[in-house]
Amino acid sequence: MAKILIVDDEEDIAEVIRITLETSGHIVQTASNGAEGLTFVKKIEPDLVILDVMMPKMNGMQVVEILKGSDATAHIPILMLTAVTKNSLQPDEHWRKKVGVEDFMSKPFEPLELRDRVDKMLKERYREKGDGFTRYRIG
Repeated sequence: MAKILIVDDEEDIAEVIRITLETSGHIVQTASNGAEGLTFVKKIEPDLVILDVMMPKMNGMQVVEILKGSDATAHIPILMLTAVTKNSLQPDEHWRKKVGVEDFMSKPFEPLELRDRVDKMLKERYREKGDGFTRYRIG
């Protein structure tokens, strides 16, 4: 199992993500804004962060900049959640690389797709790191 931090100010969405990932055997912590999320990153040292874009106190883009700008946290994979509206464009691969996150999903999302993407990101991270999968129960 992996330690996953969810940073989202929408309590209902954070709860759906938490239940989905805990059901898969992961340890999940939630934070309701970017500043709180950064505090939890230092406290629990998560294996992956799921991060909303639009939040109070500190938005997701600011959190990414801080995490990716520090040697202590740059290795942590980030899956960014973005709300797509009729006035916004669908994120694409260029956007993902520009922002500096490993993956992104648009809201609304399918919980099982989120679970599959999280598992894929964790597998890739530990394959690159050389830790293997014995430490984590990944689907």
